Amino acid sequence: MKRLSDVCTTNSSLQADDLSAREVAASMGLSVSEFAKLLGRRRQPMSDEESDQTALAHFARIAGLRAVLSASELRAWLDMPNELLEGNSPTAVIREGGVETVAELAEDMLSGSPA
Repeated sequence: MKRLSDVCTTNSSLQADDLSAREVAASMGLSVSEFAKLLGRRRQPMSDEESDQTALAHFARIAGLRAVLSASELRAWLDMPNELLEGNSPTAVIREGGVETVAELAEDMLSGSPA
């Protein structure tokens, strides 16, 4: 029950208009430097620019999987080849600019209707 409460609290904080890279990374069970690598950046801070907030919003959607996966399970899922992503891992798709595709897959999984 505590884990569900923690995940709900984390996910609700990720609904804000001003997302924090640190909060999104933590909700995914990633360090800031691991998260920065996924974003294709060095460890510089994210800005308040709309493009950064849009990217963070996609990652927050992926972090929604924490409702059903532990942090270590989410990290494993991110690195696991996925036939719905043409055999690529979510991480590989994200690195190729497909974070929105992975976010949509995560939401489909949560709703019980992956394509």
